[in-house]
This record gives sequence, structure tokens and C-alpha cells, in this order.
Amino acid sequence: MRAHVRSRQQRLIDLVREHGAVSVRALAEQLDVHVVTVRRDLDLMVEAGQLGRRHGAAVWLGPDERTAAEDGVLIGMLVPVRDYYFGEIIRGAREAASGLGMRLMLTLGEYEPADDAVQVQRMLDSEVDGMLLAPAFETGRFQEEAWQRLAASGLPAVVLERRMAPGNPLARYDAVYADHAHGVAEALRHLVESGRRRVAMLARNTAPGARYHEGYLAGLDELGLQAPFPVLPAAGQFMDLEAFASNVRRITGAVREGSLDGLIVQNDESALELLTALIDEGLDIPGELAIIAYDDEIAEFGAIPLSAVAPPKREVGRRAVHLLAARMAERENGTEAETIQHQALLPTLRLRASTP
Repeated sequence: MRAHVRSRQQRLIDLVREHGAVSVRALAEQLDVHVVTVRRDLDLMVEAGQLGRRHGAAVWLGPDERTAAEDGVLIGMLVPVRDYYFGEIIRGAREAASGLGMRLMLTLGEYEPADDAVQVQRMLDSEVDGMLLAPAFETGRFQEEAWQRLAASGLPAVVLERRMAPGNPLARYDAVYADHAHGVAEALRHLVESGRRRVAMLARNTAPGARYHEGYLAGLDELGLQAPFPVLPAAGQFMDLEAFASNVRRITGAVREGSLDGLIVQNDESALELLTALIDEGLDIPGELAIIAYDDEIAEFGAIPLSAVAPPKREVGRRAVHLLAARMAERENGTEAETIQHQALLPTLRLRASTP
């Protein structure tokens, strides 16, 4: 994780340890960040068993609460710390592990390939019995050192939310992920079936973002349509005000000249910020412009509740644990899997007031 993220989260832990319990609002004031940031940090720390949460406050756990029983199977789980997307996946994995009588050790990485080796070694040092891995997605693959450590361990592993390209060493492992290309294509199909023919898309400029592009372009081709303009980079006004303002101008102009009547936006935060700006510009949603967000964590809470594609995050976590448990059992029995599984789970489209 970035140095400032590490520093903030360690400071959060120190504050809670010092006082025993601290309200989320007080932590936000002490750390000089938004309460949403504190809640996300706290979500990860609660899932990792570092802190507890009661009545809107972070709570320091006693030794018995922080340390689970030492006996039993231990699963290591590497996920990126800076992406709240993984919160539901972690919860699903934790539920499944608990149901199987296993323990889950959460390891928080960052979107930096060089960090993967550090986190893999941390799990190996903790003597995990298997791993759930969401490697750095800037490249979509492990740093060579991380791959070598994993391969040398001989431990079973399941890749999370990463669709590995042919030839990637991690493609030799089982994988479970949401089929984002399918989700975007379904959103596009719904907009077209509801009468919208000029549908654009905003997506983040990341390697996984290519899966959203893939679904959008495939959907356009299947439906015999053309993009009103190239996929725009999803930009929040608090991250890149200039890019955000440029998106607002381009979308507003296109709607008013009649070349745009539908929009798919990755993710909820970008979609909600954009929705507010477009309403301020006087656009009629969904009369002039129908909008579908991609994620469905907070889409329903907009000034106009947003229709959204909901990837099956919790189910991704559950299935990954069960698949890993099967591989660990095979290893224990001295057998090997005949077939590697790459499971693509289909998202669900949830319709609300932002679409006809």
C-alpha cells in the first residue's frame, strides 16, 4: 500500500489501542480524512481481526478476541487495500471459511507488483495451508519473485477477480471472477431495448478496465451500433477536477446535440458524482439521458437512484474458498486435479429510476 495509507491506518490502530474505543467521526477528525475513508479502513481491519466495531465506533479487541484458535486449516488471502470493491469478496470468503471450520488470514497488498512477493512471503511465514490471491492488476501478473516463491511452496492457490491471459503462470491455477464483460454487455442491451441507441461508456484506465471495454465493444458489435465517442476515462471531481469537468462538458454537449442518450459508468462513485453534475447542468435523467452504474455498492443512494450492474462479489469469495478447500483436500490425500477451473460468475442488472 502507499506510504501515506500505511501511516494513516497504523495511526488509526494506535488511536483505538490508546483509547479502547473511538467513534468513526472522531477518528476522521483526528486523521483529517472523510468518514467514508475511515469506514473503509475499518472494514478491512475488522475483517482482518485487528479491530472490532460497535455502535459506530472502532473498538480495541482483547488478546482472546484478536487471536483465533491456533489449530485448524489456515487460508491466506491477498487483496488490494485501496479498493473497497474487495470488501464483499472478503466477507464471502470469511463466511465460507468459517462454515468449513477454517481460519482466514487477510494480507493487504497494493496495486504494485513489487509488493506481491512481500505479501506471499508473509503468508508463507505464517504457514498457511493455501492461498487466495488478487495480485497487482497494473500488470495483471505477479512479480517474478512472487511467482517463484508461490511455485516453490507447492501450496494450492485460487486467483480472485483476475482473468489471467494465456501464458501467464497464474493461469495454471484455479480462478474465480465476475464476468464484467458480460455485465457491461447486458447493461448496453437493456438500454438499447428500452429505446436508447446512442450509448457511451466511462471506465477506469486500468488493466481490469479492459474487461469493461471488451464487453462494451462486443455489445455494440452484436447490436450493430457505433460508439458516440471513444470510452472516456472515469474521473471523480475529487481526484481529477479537470478531467471530470471535461467529461461533464462532453456528455452535456452530446446529449443536447442529440448524439447521446445512454451512459454506462464504472463505478458507483464516479456515476453518482457525474449524476449530480449533469442534473446541475439541467439534463433530464432518464428522459434525455439514461444512466447505468457498474458496481451497485451505493448506486441506489443518488439524488435519482441509479440502475446498476451488480457483480456477485460475495459469491466470488465463497466459491474461491470452497474451490481452494477441495484442492487442499486433494493435496492432503496425495491426488492432483485433472482439470484447472476458471469460473466466471455473471453479474446482475438491477433497474432503478435512472433508466426507462
